[in-house]
Amino acid sequence: MQTAILTSSSRPARHSNAVVLCADQAYAPYATCAAHSIVQTNPEHDFDIVLCSPEPLQLSDSLDGLDLRLCNVEVGDAFADLPVRDRFSPTTYLRFALADVLGGDYERILYIDCDVLAHRDGLGEIFDLPLHGKPVGAVLDAQQWYDPDKLTRDQVAMALPHRRYFNSGMLLMDAARFAEADVFNRSMAMWRELGFVRVFQDQTMLNLALHDDWTELPPVWNWQVYALDPPDPKASPRRLTHFIGPNKPWFDPRDKVPEKYRRIYRDFLAEHWPETLAANRAREDAFWGGGLTGQIRRSLRNGASRVVNAPKPWRRRHRIAAYLSRFSSDYDIK
Repeated sequence: MQTAILTSSSRPARHSNAVVLCADQAYAPYATCAAHSIVQTNPEHDFDIVLCSPEPLQLSDSLDGLDLRLCNVEVGDAFADLPVRDRFSPTTYLRFALADVLGGDYERILYIDCDVLAHRDGLGEIFDLPLHGKPVGAVLDAQQWYDPDKLTRDQVAMALPHRRYFNSGMLLMDAARFAEADVFNRSMAMWRELGFVRVFQDQTMLNLALHDDWTELPPVWNWQVYALDPPDPKASPRRLTHFIGPNKPWFDPRDKVPEKYRRIYRDFLAEHWPETLAANRAREDAFWGGGLTGQIRRSLRNGASRVVNAPKPWRRRHRIAAYLSRFSSDYDIK
């Protein structure tokens, strides 16, 4: 990719590594919540926290304590042919440009999605993990946690053979090798050759381009939560929680995301983004309908859903145990 240009930055780089999020103005509240969780759990971090956007962002002065490096990235028409939908805006593809734009400042880039929370100190330890010459370290996608032989939805749609398949919501990039691998152009060429099937968008593209050229990291670095929180039988607590799928802690009208996570976002938005919190509440009210009738419908539907979809610990633990047992520690890369 040659069209990505860093058009402005709020300050120079201070460290050799960086955690990077990408967001437009609509997703800035959730990106800053992710950044806040990193700062809260890693107060003495030795890496930059960078927020990249395709346009200058408007952030509240109350967020100055996060000490974010704000970068406005212009990509021209590089993503013009790529599909978008509700949860996948053009900003979704900005991660393809990070090595080109920030590679001169950082040796390694930890990209994370906006729907990620940090839980523990020591996040900077991930930058020391060996990648064995690969451009990317990533975690297996949850589709293959319970069944490692499972064909993913995009592999089925494209009639592809089974391969290990990573989740693109957390990517540990060797900036130089990622740029040298020409990942964006390789993935674009392969996607067009295979008919441009729209499944997981950027994740599909990255797995096409890097199907054998990535290092597998332990799941604690990208613990993927969907619907009801699956039990975690691993002794070592997760490092990063990633809310995959359509149910998000900030907008979850069916109450499928655990309350402990929704409360984190409610409290953060109430302090720093009250207009966003009010808008999300209005969307949830509109989803169910107003008045007492809407409240009753929501209560009945969500109550039934919690019973039907309640976690089944023994069955889930049995199915996921083989996958988790492959990793002896948070640093046991494959």
